Amino acid sequence: MSNLKPPPPTPADISLFEEEGGYVFRDLDGLSLYVHDGDGPLRSRCEGACLARWRPLVAAPGSSPVGDWTPFERGDGTRQWAHRQRPVYVFRGDRPGTLEGDDPAEGWHRVEP
Repeated sequence: MSNLKPPPPTPADISLFEEEGGYVFRDLDGLSLYVHDGDGPLRSRCEGACLARWRPLVAAPGSSPVGDWTPFERGDGTRQWAHRQRPVYVFRGDRPGTLEGDDPAEGWHRVEP
């Protein structure tokens, strides 16, 4: 029997895995989710060259807030998920189950439940 707290509420297009005694958020392809220190509340600053390395976690049309998750509209009109008001991304260099994008020195951090 697990000693974990009940899992946090999560939108249907985000996966929640139990790992290393805690929960881990991933997209539906099993890729880790990240936030960046340079973003503002419900405001993404990832544009241009940033988008070549980072993919916004797209919220499906009609998505509604769920727990700590909120969809918002980016400047280009794309709807993106935010966790605790911070825009969420997938690192294009990750493989399922890896954390290649976790780089605190560059301001990138895995989304923590």
